Amino acid sequence: MIIKLTALTQTIMSHNVFAGLWAVVNNAGISFPGMIEWQTVEEMKRVVDVNVWGMVSVTRAFLPLLKRTKGRVVNIASCLGRVAIRGAAAYCISKFSVQAFSDTLRREMRHFGVTVHIIEPGFFKTNITDTKTTVQRIETLWENLDADTKESYGIEYFEKGNKIYLIFISRWSFLDSLCIGKRHRGGGGGPQKKRGGGVFIPFWD
Repeated sequence: MIIKLTALTQTIMSHNVFAGLWAVVNNAGISFPGMIEWQTVEEMKRVVDVNVWGMVSVTRAFLPLLKRTKGRVVNIASCLGRVAIRGAAAYCISKFSVQAFSDTLRREMRHFGVTVHIIEPGFFKTNITDTKTTVQRIETLWENLDADTKESYGIEYFEKGNKIYLIFISRWSFLDSLCIGKRHRGGGGGPQKKRGGGVFIPFWD
């Protein structure tokens, strides 16, 4: 991936009509919901690889171009980069990491006039919040658990979690509206603008 990104930046820079790169927006993201004990470490790593290391790799590749134009980096984080919920450990880990990476990058790029911005969406309808897919995944994870693990949680725990998720998505996920918390990462020592947004329900609590 790094080799391809390096080749791409070199191609862009050599283009005769290239006027400059003014912004990079990192929006790629995936999620595999499930309790920590129910899923594999490999599944959790995949979420972090896409949501964190993909963002880091793309950003690093284009920093030389952004420094020339004093451009900006926009990273899509999440409200779950502020508050962790049960059943979403890997996703929360990745989005907390987006916050940390963005804060660090902002301080490092201040010298060059490059700004770093974080957008923190709340819950709205995407593939990640698709009810059918998520419920099917949780049910599959539950079915694949060994008897001892199932017994330790109990069927009521599993059924309550599914019920809460369905209620949450039906009430708070909207196709035509987006609740966003936006933190503008400018050149100062801290956020210049902060707008909170999002709704939180503690799954399985």
